[in-house]
Amino acid sequence: GTGTNAIDINATAGGIDIDANAGFTLDATTISIDGTNDSNLTVSGLDKNLTLAALGGGTQTITVNSAGTGTNAIDINTTAGGIDIDANGVLALDGASGIDIGVSHVSAIDLNATTLDIDTSAGFTLDATTISIDGTDNSNITVNGEAKNLTLAAAGGGAQILTVNSAGTGTNAIDINATAGGIDIDANGVLALDG
Repeated sequence: GTGTNAIDINATAGGIDIDANAGFTLDATTISIDGTNDSNLTVSGLDKNLTLAALGGGTQTITVNSAGTGTNAIDINTTAGGIDIDANGVLALDGASGIDIGVSHVSAIDLNATTLDIDTSAGFTLDATTISIDGTDNSNITVNGEAKNLTLAAAGGGAQILTVNSAGTGTNAIDINATAGGIDIDANGVLALDG
């Protein structure tokens, strides 16, 4: 037959059960699998993989859609291992109601990018035991806005030290400027100026 239903398998009341001990292969120009009840695609067995791929090298897209309204409308879980996301282009996370990334019991979070742009109008909080920000080009930490303050603090009440170092060789290797207001230095102990 030359029609789309040249071979037509219909179970009008019952189900269809296909068991193959040696594997099952389905090749077609277009494949559509639709279910009207809870469904699953599962691979069982130690070290057995499940691959979803759109091959060809063009503008292919793998689309995962959910019309669910819960907080876990799309739920990705690894019960024992990790999750590895690699993007050769842009990795975009867009959330109409915000993006919440919660990580616990993890040794490290590694963000590697030529350019990392974090833009938020509601604030950005970074809490960690140790924080290190290193740049190899001109860098800045700036707060823009009238009566908006920038605080660098080593709090805790112990032997903390707030260190500002410069390896520059110019007369302004460390440059402190108050372009409109004054400079207030308060020391409860000794204020030492050594040059």
